[in-house]
Amino acid sequence: MKKIIALLTVAIFAISCSISQEYTFKKDYSGSYQLQFDISQLAEIGGEEDVEAETEDLFADMNLDSIADLYKNMEGISNVVVRSENNVLFVNYDFKDLEALNRSLENKNDDESFGMVNSGKFTHDKGTFTYAAGDMSALGDSDSLVEMLSFLDYNITMHFPNKVASTSNGTVLEDNKSIFMSGNFGEVAKQEKTIAVEVKF
Repeated sequence: MKKIIALLTVAIFAISCSISQEYTFKKDYSGSYQLQFDISQLAEIGGEEDVEAETEDLFADMNLDSIADLYKNMEGISNVVVRSENNVLFVNYDFKDLEALNRSLENKNDDESFGMVNSGKFTHDKGTFTYAAGDMSALGDSDSLVEMLSFLDYNITMHFPNKVASTSNGTVLEDNKSIFMSGNFGEVAKQEKTIAVEVKF
């Protein structure tokens, strides 16, 4: 993970990377999670004369098996798939309940954790679903960090088993059972935007 962050820092003025997260919840709030970390633009900064550098998968040096094992060893997590293709990292798995999902998204402060963008807590109580986003101030408050995060876009989609009556954040999609949020983490770090949400059904 530190290698990826270092690469992002070097290329920050030339590219924009994106993280897409998709949560699908069932009636018992088990479900599935999908993450796509797209750094394909980063692979293109080598220039036209270096074709190999343009096509190299920058995730290839990461130990993806160890990342998969990290999730497989978590209670309540199953069907784990971690792979990379064309400079996009894919992480997919099923979770037994919200407690298992929360454990899987904790910031573990190690090289193989994606908690930096996932840290938070999901809860569901009496018809209200809540995601309390993690505190990004734990990453530091330097201007350079905020600037770096400003080039990291996010797209978050949540699918629910029931129709959404209202949401405190994002847009309700046409199926009336899903919400979508987008922006960049620089806005979140500067508290101009939040990825926290409260959904009522």
